[in-house]
Amino acid sequence: MLLVKLALVTAVAAMGLYNNSRLVPALEHGRVTQPDPARRLRRAVTVEAVLMVAVMLVTGLLVGSAT
Repeated sequence: MLLVKLALVTAVAAMGLYNNSRLVPALEHGRVTQPDPARRLRRAVTVEAVLMVAVMLVTGLLVGSAT
């Protein structure tokens, strides 16, 4: 279960890096791509939030199973 949590946290960190290095600069510089950067950033942030919820659920399972 700890490896699952580690994989989820790694995925969240990778999404954050992608957002910060690709999508945010595209929005700041007004680059037009298909699909547009705002929609891609919105989707990526949603996926990141879902992954964080999964991390919290796995953490709860780990804490519950420790007793």
